[in-house]
Amino acid sequence: MSNLQGMELSYIPSASQICDQIQDDECVVFTHIPKAAGTTLDRLLKGIGMVNQLPWKRAYGTVYDQYLGEGKRESLADFLEWKEAARQKVRILTGHVPFGIHEHLPRKAKYVTILRDPVSRTVSHYKMGISRGGWSADDSMESVFERGGLVSDVQVRMLAGVVSAEETVTQQTLDTALENLSQHYMLVGFSNTFNEFTSLLLGYLGAPNALLGNEQSARVVLSDEQEQHLKHIAQEFNRWDSMLYEQAEAIAQQKSAQFRNGAWSEINDKQQNTLVASSQVRIQNKEYSIIQPNQFDLVIKKLFRSGVEIKT
Repeated sequence: MSNLQGMELSYIPSASQICDQIQDDECVVFTHIPKAAGTTLDRLLKGIGMVNQLPWKRAYGTVYDQYLGEGKRESLADFLEWKEAARQKVRILTGHVPFGIHEHLPRKAKYVTILRDPVSRTVSHYKMGISRGGWSADDSMESVFERGGLVSDVQVRMLAGVVSAEETVTQQTLDTALENLSQHYMLVGFSNTFNEFTSLLLGYLGAPNALLGNEQSARVVLSDEQEQHLKHIAQEFNRWDSMLYEQAEAIAQQKSAQFRNGAWSEINDKQQNTLVASSQVRIQNKEYSIIQPNQFDLVIKKLFRSGVEIKT
């Protein structure tokens, strides 16, 4: 565990005494909205699948042909090409796939998602495009929207089950997205309540506590003037997403309360195994590592000495 100076890990305990756990006839479907803490959660879900023998599979690609890296096709197209055996087997399904894929699954879909403030999400996506070579800092956000590198109101579109960027978002689209969240999603999180959401999901999957790294964050630095301009443009292109974000909070709180069922607690910090799910930290040269309870303090001390900050 060398060269970790300045890195951060978040410690998230697995919730206990929740109202339910995953059943044999169920599949958790994570609607991964781009740049909403989803890559971090996706990595954790893959590790949980390995530890708990819950087959994990991702539909690889982008959504609405937005730029998320070179050579990416549509995630939905990838999913629809899966063989029947893969659909029969999968228990944790992730990807940038709009709502609706439960119609192609043999198991009961338990949808979950994480939302993010639409302005900060769009600015983050724009910066990621700069860092990955999709466009340069000289390309205005308006021009990136015009050529389809970014698409407006992505969160409403995905949650409403819209499959084309050409479809116009309306009040009816927003209503459908909110209805889907209310009727079909087991848990709804926000990027700023990520730890509580993840703790509940860990408990539902019967998973260990977790040490998580921040897998993707924009490292592009712009001037204050540029940042303010980007926020202004992002607001203009996300009118419906802004309304969704505001109205979804009550739905998310209700889901969380129902899930806790009035009896939620956290497993005592070091009374069970801890899953390390971070691409930067390898223990015994393993990408996904399990820390036994009697080794927890020792590993944490080594991480501290290596310059890692542990957030709880």
